[in-house]
Amino acid sequence: MEGSDRRRAVMLEAAIFGGIPEGTGYCMPSAPHQPIQNGADGPMGPYQWRMPRAPSPSLVAQCLLREQQDDEYHTALQADREKELKAKQEVEAALEEKRLEEEELQRKAEEEKEMERQLAAKSFSSSGAHNR
Repeated sequence: MEGSDRRRAVMLEAAIFGGIPEGTGYCMPSAPHQPIQNGADGPMGPYQWRMPRAPSPSLVAQCLLREQQDDEYHTALQADREKELKAKQEVEAALEEKRLEEEELQRKAEEEKEMERQLAAKSFSSSGAHNR
């Protein structure tokens, strides 16, 4: 179950049962089942269990607002991560392009030296043949 679905399920459970289970980390505290004294010794004795109350509308609104803010924060955080990754990929691509350009320049320089060497060798062999 995804985070927002889980939060909605917990909110629904809170609305139905009057509290959020302890340990979930949500903002509405679970209403404890507290014994209350009714002053009479009925079938349950002098104490009866108080049923938890539904959360107040303002508390539900606060929780929904918090949930929305959390969702927006996580969306912004994901967008920032994607932006960072894209920037990193662009830098890597630029470095790779520069490396390829440097390799091409190096290759052309080597080809030019090789042509000069061959031309010099040809020139040397041509001038040596004329001197004999």
